[in-house]
Amino acid sequence: MDFYLQHPVNEPFLLNGLKHHAGYVKNLIFNLINKGESILPSLPGILKCLGGSQMDLYTGLLTPDEITGEIEKLLKESDRYKKLKYLSWIEKNNGYQTLPLSDKSVWVLMEGNIPERYIHIHPGRHSLQTVRLRSGTLKSAIAVNVWAGIYGKPALNLRVVNEAREALLNESPVKHISQESGLGAAIKRLNPGC
Repeated sequence: MDFYLQHPVNEPFLLNGLKHHAGYVKNLIFNLINKGESILPSLPGILKCLGGSQMDLYTGLLTPDEITGEIEKLLKESDRYKKLKYLSWIEKNNGYQTLPLSDKSVWVLMEGNIPERYIHIHPGRHSLQTVRLRSGTLKSAIAVNVWAGIYGKPALNLRVVNEAREALLNESPVKHISQESGLGAAIKRLNPGC
Protein backbone atom coordinates (compact mmCIF):
# COMPACT_ATOMS: atom_id res chain seq x y z
CA MET A 1 0.00 0.00 0.00
CA ASP A 2 1.29 3.43 -0.88
CA PHE A 3 2.91 5.09 2.16
CA TYR A 4 0.90 8.31 1.85
CA LEU A 5 -2.38 6.40 1.62
CA GLN A 6 -1.57 4.48 4.79
CA HIS A 7 -0.17 7.54 6.64
CA PRO A 8 -2.62 10.37 5.90
CA VAL A 9 -0.92 13.21 7.79
CA ASN A 10 1.76 15.76 6.98
CA GLU A 11 5.33 15.86 8.26
CA PRO A 12 6.62 15.77 10.94
CA PHE A 13 3.79 13.44 12.04
CA LEU A 14 3.54 9.70 11.53
CA LEU A 15 0.09 8.15 11.97
CA ASN A 16 -0.92 4.82 10.51
CA GLY A 17 -4.52 5.64 9.61
CA LEU A 18 -5.30 2.05 8.68
CA LYS A 19 -4.41 0.84 12.18
CA HIS A 20 -5.48 3.78 14.28
CA HIS A 21 -8.29 5.91 12.78
CA ALA A 22 -11.79 4.50 12.19
CA GLY A 23 -12.88 7.45 10.03
CA TYR A 24 -9.87 6.95 7.78
CA VAL A 25 -10.67 3.22 7.52
CA LYS A 26 -14.32 3.89 6.66
CA ASN A 27 -13.25 6.29 3.92
CA LEU A 28 -10.75 3.75 2.57
CA ILE A 29 -13.48 1.06 2.51
CA PHE A 30 -15.78 3.43 0.60
CA ASN A 31 -13.04 4.13 -1.95
CA LEU A 32 -12.21 0.43 -2.35
CA ILE A 33 -15.88 -0.42 -2.91
CA ASN A 34 -16.02 2.23 -5.65
CA LYS A 35 -13.09 0.56 -7.42
CA GLY A 36 -15.22 -2.57 -7.82
CA GLU A 37 -14.26 -6.22 -8.17
CA SER A 38 -10.90 -5.42 -9.73
CA ILE A 39 -9.58 -4.30 -6.30
CA LEU A 40 -10.32 -7.61 -4.56
CA PRO A 41 -7.06 -9.40 -5.52
CA SER A 42 -5.11 -6.45 -4.04
CA LEU A 43 -7.00 -6.35 -0.75
CA PRO A 44 -4.94 -8.99 1.13
CA GLY A 45 -1.77 -7.03 0.31
CA ILE A 46 -3.34 -3.80 1.52
CA LEU A 47 -4.35 -5.46 4.80
CA LYS A 48 -0.98 -7.16 5.31
CA CYS A 49 0.42 -4.00 6.93
CA LEU A 50 -1.95 -4.53 9.88
CA GLY A 51 0.36 -7.25 11.14
CA GLY A 52 -0.70 -9.81 13.69
CA SER A 53 -1.07 -8.03 17.02
CA GLN A 54 -3.60 -5.82 18.76
CA MET A 55 -4.11 -2.15 18.06
CA ASP A 56 -6.05 0.82 19.34
CA LEU A 57 -8.49 2.37 16.88
CA TYR A 58 -9.68 5.94 17.41
CA THR A 59 -13.45 6.15 16.86
CA GLY A 60 -14.01 9.85 17.60
CA LEU A 61 -14.93 12.64 15.23
CA LEU A 62 -11.57 14.40 14.88
CA THR A 63 -9.95 13.91 11.48
CA PRO A 64 -6.27 12.94 11.24
CA ASP A 65 -5.45 16.56 10.31
CA GLU A 66 -7.41 17.91 13.29
CA ILE A 67 -5.62 15.49 15.61
CA THR A 68 -2.18 16.47 14.38
CA GLY A 69 -3.20 20.14 14.38
CA GLU A 70 -4.13 19.98 18.05
CA ILE A 71 -0.95 18.08 18.94
CA GLU A 72 1.16 20.56 16.97
CA LYS A 73 -0.46 23.48 18.82
CA LEU A 74 0.13 21.86 22.23
CA LEU A 75 3.75 21.06 21.40
CA LYS A 76 4.43 24.56 20.10
CA GLU A 77 2.83 26.14 23.18
CA SER A 78 5.16 24.10 25.41
CA ASP A 79 8.21 24.64 23.15
CA ARG A 80 8.47 20.91 22.31
CA TYR A 81 7.68 20.93 18.60
CA LYS A 82 11.18 21.19 17.14
CA LYS A 83 12.82 17.82 16.69
CA LEU A 84 15.58 17.98 19.33
CA LYS A 85 13.30 19.43 22.00
CA TYR A 86 10.59 16.89 21.16
CA LEU A 87 12.99 13.94 21.34
CA SER A 88 14.44 15.20 24.62
CA TRP A 89 10.93 15.53 26.08
CA ILE A 90 9.78 12.01 25.16
CA GLU A 91 13.10 10.52 26.32
CA LYS A 92 12.35 11.83 29.84
CA ASN A 93 9.48 9.31 30.03
CA ASN A 94 11.05 6.14 28.61
CA GLY A 95 10.58 7.22 24.98
CA TYR A 96 6.96 8.32 24.97
CA GLN A 97 4.56 10.94 26.28
CA THR A 98 0.78 11.30 26.24
CA LEU A 99 -1.41 14.27 25.37
CA PRO A 100 -5.17 14.67 25.89
CA LEU A 101 -7.06 16.36 23.04
CA SER A 102 -10.22 18.47 22.91
CA ASP A 103 -12.52 15.44 22.63
CA LYS A 104 -10.95 13.84 25.75
CA SER A 105 -9.12 11.20 23.71
CA VAL A 106 -5.52 10.61 24.77
CA TRP A 107 -2.72 10.20 22.23
CA VAL A 108 0.66 8.54 22.70
CA LEU A 109 3.64 10.35 21.18
CA MET A 110 6.86 8.50 20.39
CA GLU A 111 9.83 8.89 18.09
CA GLY A 112 9.02 8.19 14.47
CA ASN A 113 11.27 5.80 12.55
CA ILE A 114 11.48 8.15 9.54
CA PRO A 115 13.76 11.18 10.03
CA GLU A 116 11.34 13.76 8.64
CA ARG A 117 8.41 12.14 10.52
CA TYR A 118 9.80 12.25 14.02
CA ILE A 119 6.45 12.57 15.85
CA HIS A 120 4.84 9.12 15.80
CA ILE A 121 1.31 9.18 17.24
CA HIS A 122 -1.35 6.64 18.03
CA PRO A 123 -4.40 6.56 20.31
CA GLY A 124 -3.78 5.62 23.92
CA ARG A 125 -4.85 2.23 25.18
CA HIS A 126 -8.20 2.43 27.02
CA SER A 127 -8.54 6.09 26.02
CA LEU A 128 -11.98 7.58 25.50
CA GLN A 129 -13.23 7.16 21.92
CA THR A 130 -10.82 4.30 21.32
CA VAL A 131 -11.41 0.57 20.93
CA ARG A 132 -8.81 -2.18 21.16
CA LEU A 133 -8.94 -4.70 18.31
CA ARG A 134 -7.01 -7.73 17.23
CA SER A 135 -5.52 -7.26 13.78
CA GLY A 136 -7.47 -10.28 12.51
CA THR A 137 -10.73 -8.65 13.57
CA LEU A 138 -9.84 -5.40 11.83
CA LYS A 139 -8.71 -7.23 8.66
CA SER A 140 -11.96 -9.21 8.59
CA ALA A 141 -14.12 -6.14 9.23
CA ILE A 142 -12.49 -4.29 6.34
CA ALA A 143 -12.64 -7.29 4.00
CA VAL A 144 -16.30 -8.01 4.82
CA ASN A 145 -17.37 -4.39 4.32
CA VAL A 146 -15.55 -4.17 0.98
CA TRP A 147 -16.94 -7.53 -0.20
CA ALA A 148 -20.49 -6.70 0.90
CA GLY A 149 -20.31 -3.23 -0.64
CA ILE A 150 -19.03 -4.43 -4.00
CA TYR A 151 -21.61 -7.22 -4.26
CA GLY A 152 -24.52 -5.29 -2.68
CA LYS A 153 -24.89 -7.75 0.19
CA PRO A 154 -25.62 -7.13 3.89
CA ALA A 155 -22.30 -6.93 5.75
CA LEU A 156 -23.67 -8.34 9.02
CA ASN A 157 -24.99 -11.54 7.44
CA LEU A 158 -23.12 -14.65 8.66
CA ARG A 159 -22.98 -16.18 5.17
CA VAL A 160 -21.55 -12.93 3.70
CA VAL A 161 -19.02 -12.64 6.54
CA ASN A 162 -17.77 -16.16 5.90
CA GLU A 163 -17.72 -15.72 2.10
CA ALA A 164 -15.52 -12.66 2.44
CA ARG A 165 -13.22 -14.17 5.08
CA GLU A 166 -12.66 -17.28 2.96
CA ALA A 167 -12.33 -15.56 -0.43
CA LEU A 168 -10.17 -12.62 0.64
CA LEU A 169 -8.30 -13.71 3.75
CA ASN A 170 -8.28 -17.51 3.48
CA GLU A 171 -9.75 -17.60 6.99
CA SER A 172 -11.99 -20.27 8.44
CA PRO A 173 -15.69 -19.51 8.97
CA VAL A 174 -17.05 -17.99 12.17
CA LYS A 175 -20.00 -19.68 13.86
CA HIS A 176 -21.97 -16.58 14.80
CA ILE A 177 -21.90 -12.83 14.50
CA SER A 178 -23.17 -10.23 16.98
CA GLN A 179 -23.57 -6.53 16.26
CA GLU A 180 -22.75 -5.80 19.89
CA SER A 181 -19.24 -7.22 20.18
CA GLY A 182 -16.20 -8.60 18.43
CA LEU A 183 -16.18 -8.88 14.66
CA GLY A 184 -19.83 -7.85 14.27
CA ALA A 185 -19.29 -4.62 16.20
CA ALA A 186 -16.18 -3.86 14.13
CA ILE A 187 -18.03 -4.51 10.85
CA LYS A 188 -20.85 -2.20 11.95
CA ARG A 189 -18.48 0.52 13.20
CA LEU A 190 -16.48 0.56 9.93
CA ASN A 191 -19.37 0.23 7.50
CA PRO A 192 -19.33 3.32 5.27
CA GLY A 193 -23.13 3.25 5.12
CA CYS A 194 -23.54 3.68 8.88
